[in-house]
Amino acid sequence: MKLLRDYWPLIPLASLTLLGLILRLYQLDWQCLMVDETVTLMIAAKTTSEIFVWSMQVDCNPPLYYLLAHWSTLLFGIISDFAIRFPSVILGTLAIPISYLVGKEIRNTTLGLLSATIISFMFARACCIPRIHLLFRKDI
Repeated sequence: MKLLRDYWPLIPLASLTLLGLILRLYQLDWQCLMVDETVTLMIAAKTTSEIFVWSMQVDCNPPLYYLLAHWSTLLFGIISDFAIRFPSVILGTLAIPISYLVGKEIRNTTLGLLSATIISFMFARACCIPRIHLLFRKDI
């Protein structure tokens, strides 16, 4: 019984994380690429060394996200909208348990679960929202 009492927050946290992942993956590639995503697509098509060189000579941003997008395209075997956006899905999903840990550290388990719930639904719009709001959901 003590074991269940100590680990009960993991059940809703796992559920929230899974729900957040599903909401982030839902219709991930139905919208065409925005300008910044198109640039990421062009950079992800380069080799790893070319990404580092391009990042140091042309872009002022560190190359981590471009490398993640590059490896994502290698994972899926094709350079596509879905593959380019997939690292954002993974990082956004990882933000759910991290927000729980931060909330738990700041106050208590209840605040941790509340913050995880907010993050789960914050950047993933449900299908009941009108389509005009969905147009910009991938830009957040």
